[in-house]
Amino acid sequence: MIRLPARPRLLIWSALALAVLALTLLRSAGLRDYSTWIIDEERIVTTALGFLGGDLNPRWFNYHTLPMYILAAWYTAQYAVYSVLGLVASKTEFVAFLYGADAHVYVSAKLCFSLAYSLGCLVLALMAHRRTGSLAVAALCLLLPVLLPDGQAAAVQVRNDTFVFLFLALTAYFACFAQPRPRNAYLAVACAAAAFASKIPAIVLLPVLTAWLALQAWRGRLAWRHVALALALFPLFVFLFMPYMVLDFEAYRPTIERAAGRASGTLLHVGKDYHSGLTEKLSSLLAATLKQVGAPVLVGALGTALYGAWRDRRLLFAFLFGLAYVTAFATSVTLDDYWLRPVFPLFVCLALLLPWLLVADPAVGGRLPAPWRAPGVALLAGLLLTAPLWHGARPFLRSVAAQPPDTRVVAARWIEDNLPAGAPVVLEGWLPHYLPRLFTPDPATELAVQNYLIPTVTANRTLMEAFAWYMWGAVGVTKPFRVRVLSQTVQTGYDPRALRLNAGDYVVISELIYKRFYQENLARQAPQLTANARRFYAMVRAQEPVREFAGQGPRIEIYRMRQGWWGAPPPR
Repeated sequence: MIRLPARPRLLIWSALALAVLALTLLRSAGLRDYSTWIIDEERIVTTALGFLGGDLNPRWFNYHTLPMYILAAWYTAQYAVYSVLGLVASKTEFVAFLYGADAHVYVSAKLCFSLAYSLGCLVLALMAHRRTGSLAVAALCLLLPVLLPDGQAAAVQVRNDTFVFLFLALTAYFACFAQPRPRNAYLAVACAAAAFASKIPAIVLLPVLTAWLALQAWRGRLAWRHVALALALFPLFVFLFMPYMVLDFEAYRPTIERAAGRASGTLLHVGKDYHSGLTEKLSSLLAATLKQVGAPVLVGALGTALYGAWRDRRLLFAFLFGLAYVTAFATSVTLDDYWLRPVFPLFVCLALLLPWLLVADPAVGGRLPAPWRAPGVALLAGLLLTAPLWHGARPFLRSVAAQPPDTRVVAARWIEDNLPAGAPVVLEGWLPHYLPRLFTPDPATELAVQNYLIPTVTANRTLMEAFAWYMWGAVGVTKPFRVRVLSQTVQTGYDPRALRLNAGDYVVISELIYKRFYQENLARQAPQLTANARRFYAMVRAQEPVREFAGQGPRIEIYRMRQGWWGAPPPR
């Protein structure tokens, strides 16, 4: 278990709790007036809300479900507080309130995930303190990851990768830095299972953990029977954290097929760069890591790992946990930086240990000439500190400062203020959350506008009852429009025969969607889709321009159809 040095423990734990809380709140300053979100957040949050009614089957596993269960527990606690305060009278009213009140549902979720990231940094700080005994090093490990560009993104995004980071850090702590006791071996395996129950690639933590536990048993620090039992419990832990992967395997099977499609390149990701060949994939992983932590930190982490191979295997295996997770994505033809979120803070922590190791270890520091020792270590520490500060200080200050409203919000307000009630508004794109939020009195259309018209939502009674409550409260308050969403544009390949626009329609397009079709990479991967999409956008831009919104957020453009457009005669 986590043990602190012999000091007043209540005071230390209180200080740590306050530090984590303050860190979370400071990092979440950018949530003010937040009213836009991304598809990942939408699916995670909606699934978690659906659990409040007692139906714990997500029926959808593109994202593993443990973070959603944790978020559901977070919402349950929030519901209890709201009930005591008299703000809501039922779970249905609670979900409807969060859904309709300026995206409070997302603000609450982001605070939960931001707290998870702060806790992960705290675990790294405890690892550093256990290895060095230095509060200064531990404090740097707690604070510096916050300044990483992805660390700032983690404060305002709901992504499973944040919980993978927390559980990866806990796995490394209990395996390598806690006392080599059976209970810590069980906890390490449980945390590795929790990481896998958060995201598929975390399965690579298991072989690294197996090698470490076997090494401890070989050295006589753990009994082989405890190692075998702990590893045998891994499937049970996974089942406890993600039961419907087994109980509803038919719903889980497409997730396996999707992962295979991503690895083979047969799964089309519109707008993403494709990497072919192992060398190109590894280069993209290296570039993403350097973009976040900088070369000095990466070299410092590698130096700590080499030192660990020589003097302290704990440091080596801590690095291997991160390295294994990075290389897990070498099978994928696409890559997003946030996929590597679990390892960026770990590399920063390991790099920060290197100056201390060089001074504290007589076998290393003692060999340096005395006049060079202090300046050399100071220079190394400065390089390691400069990288995160250089990469993240300015974006961090910008994130906590007041920001103008998002263009999607501004566009929605303009439409409500300037277009007549009942005006036909067409939202182009298969991702409606990239466009302004507009109210329509038709529940089915409203579900489509919010991208909730999917079986996993419509099959959940709690969500549908809450949505009906929201609709009842919104009628007469929000100006209704006849909103239509061209939600199948990608699935139909922008086939002109599947698209129909009428004279007088107001067509709204978003840069977050159309810019994907002007990338040469996509033109090579899907030439017909790209050609059809470009033809469609050229037609829209030839219509009567109404208004354009630029600034904070994607460019939003509104056009009014001069005449009807059917693209091509429908097939007979």
